[in-house]
Amino acid sequence: PIASADNTQTNRCGNEVQAANTSSAAYMSFHRPGIWGVHLGLDTNNQLCIGGWSLGNVSYRIYHEGSPPLIKAPLPSAALAGNSFALSWNSVQPGLGIAEFCNYSGNGGGPAAFDFFRLPGAENVNPTLSNRVASISVTGAYSQTSDVRVKSDFKPAPGLNILMELEPLSYKHWNCVGFDKGKKKLKLGETFIEKLGFIAQEVQKKIPQAVSQTQSDEELYALDYNCILAIAVQAIKEQQQQIQELLEQVKLLQIKQT
Repeated sequence: PIASADNTQTNRCGNEVQAANTSSAAYMSFHRPGIWGVHLGLDTNNQLCIGGWSLGNVSYRIYHEGSPPLIKAPLPSAALAGNSFALSWNSVQPGLGIAEFCNYSGNGGGPAAFDFFRLPGAENVNPTLSNRVASISVTGAYSQTSDVRVKSDFKPAPGLNILMELEPLSYKHWNCVGFDKGKKKLKLGETFIEKLGFIAQEVQKKIPQAVSQTQSDEELYALDYNCILAIAVQAIKEQQQQIQELLEQVKLLQIKQT
């Protein structure tokens, strides 16, 4: 078996792929003439990868049973990574236990750093820009789709009346480490962040569209703050209308007094 095979410099397996030198990859090529070609082998970062040729100037690490999907080794340098991406853990800030996702854009200069796509699994097609659901720009700004072509049944959003019923709070937001099924209670960790915001369960009573639908007690409620932003804009418009009406009344009183 591979796990117990001889690991000396002597080749006893019959076939071996050697790199040209210590700075080269050791790989084999698969080619369907005129259609597709790709390289497979041990890359210069000592990872089993597939890439190049028809895939372009990129390589993808091959994960396999028994190997963690996130490597603990440092993220590679930009020169070594080229145009690609890498996943790592605890690499940039050791000791903090952070999962890290790095986009090596190479010579690319586009405004987006990360795109997120959703594609039905039954479709035998590749993702396109029409399947993009969100994006993170090179400045860290998060954008989600909001195209009029995928919306219908428009009507005015609620405004000032609903906004006045919401209760902004200051609170400690603790990390959740699990769920006690016996007590039907979330297990809180030892880490918290001081935050300002709302309670999802309370918002759900006033704006159900802003709160994700949970399927069990174990699932955490989530809040879409964009819904609250839309209501806030509507409330500002209504309030501005009220101010304008009051200004008109003041102007009329001033005219009467003169």
